[in-house]
Amino acid sequence: VMVEPNPLWEEILSDEIETPDELKQALKKHRIDITGMYSFFISEIRTVSKDLPIILGGLVWSDPQWWDLMEKQNDPFCVYDVHNYEPRDFTHPMEADETGGSYSAEYPGTYWCMAADDTVLYNKALLENVIFKKVREFQKKHNVPILLGEFGMQLPQHGGLIYLDDHAAIARKYGWH
Repeated sequence: VMVEPNPLWEEILSDEIETPDELKQALKKHRIDITGMYSFFISEIRTVSKDLPIILGGLVWSDPQWWDLMEKQNDPFCVYDVHNYEPRDFTHPMEADETGGSYSAEYPGTYWCMAADDTVLYNKALLENVIFKKVREFQKKHNVPILLGEFGMQLPQHGGLIYLDDHAAIARKYGWH
């Protein structure tokens, strides 16, 4: 019902808000209630269709590292949508290359990771156990369907097929759409 909801995105991009806890407090301060908006949209949709699947995206571009802000809705036909473009220096290398020169990235490779708050080796194990950890916990706790709605890279990269296959393998393992 909302694709990649990004309230307060300017504050996130400018690093005024750096963590899910900081965003949660800022949303409260600005009286922005995404869960309430979702509830309203769902109730309006239910006046027309009682069982239409409804896709709900997570905050901050549906990025899994902000997933603990997602709340389960009281509707059995909601599908929770996650998007992953981490590490951005791999998936969006032109953004990483501020000099205007060529840029080549590799996967597996070492990049900064918000979830680990450190520079780490990005590989399938990191994706599954760190990047997607909050999504997996949410799915297990609430027994809800997950949609890995977006993942990929802006340009072909060394190891790109491995990166894509790792995402698909994780989705298959956990029964994600």
